[in-house]
Amino acid sequence: MPDPFIPNPILKPAIIVCPGGAYQTCPRHGNEGDPVAMTFAADGYQAFVLEYSVATKTSQQNMMFPAQILDLGKAMLTKNHLGTEFSGFFA
Repeated sequence: MPDPFIPNPILKPAIIVCPGGAYQTCPRHGNEGDPVAMTFAADGYQAFVLEYSVATKTSQQNMMFPAQILDLGKAMLTKNHLGTEFSGFFA
């Protein structure tokens, strides 16, 4: 479903930024999340920041490894689904 306001979309590679925080915090707005995504976006990428399961946002059971890897997997599946739905925007 192409966007009618963008007649000729440019195919861009996509990246998912996973900010670090030792599984205790997900520093999206620090030095590792949004600033990194914006740098990639300025270089022509579609950039996404993953807010994965951490101790301060979820239960003890959900913060344990491999919950974060499963969050990344879900994000990748979502990105791939959106890439097929909005063909021409994500590579």
